[in-house]
Amino acid sequence: MRLTSRSRLWLWALLPVILALLWGPYLSDQDYFLIAAARNLAAGRQAAFGLDGTAFSPWRFPLPLLLLTGMARLSLPLESALWLLGAVGWGFATCAAYYAVRALGRAPAAPAVAALLVLTPLEETTFGSGAGWVVALFWWALALFLEKRQRPQLLVLALWFGCYFDWPTWVGITAFLIAAWRQEKQLSWKATFLWGLACGGLLGGWMLFDLAPLPLTWGASAIIKTGRRWLAEDFYWLLIPLGGLGIWSGRAPVMLALLGWGGAALASGAPTLVAGLYAGGTVAAGLGCAWLAEHAAGAWRVPGKSYPIAGGAFLLALPLLLARGSALYVAYQARPVALNALEVSAGEWVRAHSAPGDVVWGEVRAGVAAQRPVIPWTGELPHEETLARMLAALNLDPPAFCVSARSLAWDRMTGIGWFEERYEPVQHFGSLADAGAPVTVWRYREGSYDRGEVMPVDLPLGAGARVVGYRRWPPTLKAGEPVYLTLFLRAETPIAEASQAIVRVFSPLTGENFAQVEHLIPQGLPVEWWLPGETIAERFILTTTATTPVGAYHLDLSMPDADVVGFKLAYVAVPWKGTIPPEAMPVDASFENGVRLTAAQLPETLEPGEEARVILYWEADAAPMEDVTVFVHLLNQDGQQVSGHDGMPMKGRYPTGAWQPGDKIPDVHSFIMPEGLPAGSYRLAVGLYRPATVERLAVTTVGGELPYDRAVVLDSFTLKE
Repeated sequence: MRLTSRSRLWLWALLPVILALLWGPYLSDQDYFLIAAARNLAAGRQAAFGLDGTAFSPWRFPLPLLLLTGMARLSLPLESALWLLGAVGWGFATCAAYYAVRALGRAPAAPAVAALLVLTPLEETTFGSGAGWVVALFWWALALFLEKRQRPQLLVLALWFGCYFDWPTWVGITAFLIAAWRQEKQLSWKATFLWGLACGGLLGGWMLFDLAPLPLTWGASAIIKTGRRWLAEDFYWLLIPLGGLGIWSGRAPVMLALLGWGGAALASGAPTLVAGLYAGGTVAAGLGCAWLAEHAAGAWRVPGKSYPIAGGAFLLALPLLLARGSALYVAYQARPVALNALEVSAGEWVRAHSAPGDVVWGEVRAGVAAQRPVIPWTGELPHEETLARMLAALNLDPPAFCVSARSLAWDRMTGIGWFEERYEPVQHFGSLADAGAPVTVWRYREGSYDRGEVMPVDLPLGAGARVVGYRRWPPTLKAGEPVYLTLFLRAETPIAEASQAIVRVFSPLTGENFAQVEHLIPQGLPVEWWLPGETIAERFILTTTATTPVGAYHLDLSMPDADVVGFKLAYVAVPWKGTIPPEAMPVDASFENGVRLTAAQLPETLEPGEEARVILYWEADAAPMEDVTVFVHLLNQDGQQVSGHDGMPMKGRYPTGAWQPGDKIPDVHSFIMPEGLPAGSYRLAVGLYRPATVERLAVTTVGGELPYDRAVVLDSFTLKE
């Protein structure tokens, strides 16, 4: 039975789909990046993700991204959908090439071209991507150009723009439009306006949502290296002479299109254009086979029918087809079946043991299987600068989980001091069938270093860096307990060598150290990886002595190489854990800085020249933001001050700037009763003031009363003769 042209198209479209079904849903990392982006959009998160220097821009694939996002909202299986979509794209590409070759007037070459394109070397690595659709739309646009069908061509170009969106796409589409204008001598204003409106909308959306670079670009060197490997295997070297013959024998537009696409692919290194470049070479090789068959038929005086020529072209292409078929079978045996299964198992384990907002860093398949936000890293050994920037970003905000496979890059990463300090292995997934096993799940060690707020600070260091913040925990502790400090440092110039840092818990009153530690900065990363503009986090642990008394102490930093000595970062306090004695007089007066005077102990009687000892019991309802001075003034019956004492709480050992909510502070103030004071009743006025301005803090007593002169007047006591 003779097949019609339409039946042949359906046949060639079906073959890549059958091949994909036999191959199975083994997608590339870029495909999983796109799936993760679609799930991010469906969940209301940002579509783009990645680290500094490795960000992924899914808006380069607008139509596939929007389609997958809709499917994600319907909870449909995205991996299978993208895999089948890519397979149909390659079937569409085969039909398009077949149709374009016939439009060129080279119908005998069409079967050989279609057969070669079914087995193109790029196909099995791009089943899930939009590469097949980009190739298909290019050849459909070329065929419609040759048939002078302007409006369908504009529709195809718009779809091409939606499948893959970057500057080489702009160049290719512009070239088609210029060729169409020259072909018709004019291009209608209406068509131009509609095309400009569509392209402008896509460009505006791209600029609005994301302009991050695409990480998976091959580059010209990688393309040449891969091409050299393919040409050296089996009969692939035949692509060069046969492809050259095909380009030479074709019409000028075809030659220009193939050369233009090849130049764009080499310049951009985009994977979809690389697929197009090799697909174009395959089509050119099929045309070359047909050209040889036509000349052989002429030399042998074969009747001028297309079937013998088509058979001869197919026969000439047979070595390439056999070579590609054998290579495809070898690639089929080497599919990462075991590794994919391990990564999926690791992702499912993470999903069962994590919160929905936990971020997964590492193998993107595992992150997609975990259905969690993903920071992808494929485990390929990156450039030193890229690795340094990635570690700097992870250092500041470590992900909750990491999923690693076995590779030199992952072994190097997991052996870095920074990683060993922050992550612990929690699950292994092993297999003897894949060299990438075992797949390991790591969990971030959450601890005291991660507690507390990051406090900004600006301390320049002479070594080309500065301290931009710190975090310490706990603000209060028991004697003998540790203090956890994280310093955030930013490099401003290239750092030549590490610098010594000394951190201590220090009493400014006595000069005594209660804890001290020193080490080089940076410690967790090689110094050459600390790049200008990057911020790193350095950790210190200081264990106080068991005899550290109650009080607040300076947590200070010294860096001798940078001429920084005793820079106070924060207070570290050992709070009072006693109780207020029952004989103390209740007061309950609240000051504006969140401090309350809860009780006081006063002497009942005193004599002239005797020391008066007053104990004030303070409690912090909030953390005061400043150090203030306590005043205890002795007032006579006329309200005049005749003695008293002003000073910091606990004689300066526990300033208010170190108080934390819930702290209770016994504050002793002593003064001498002046000689010659007449006997009688005296009162004490207590309050707080700012030492720089002597401005008293507002105070409110029980019932909301505002005392005169912003002072709390305590009960009177008697002075004997």
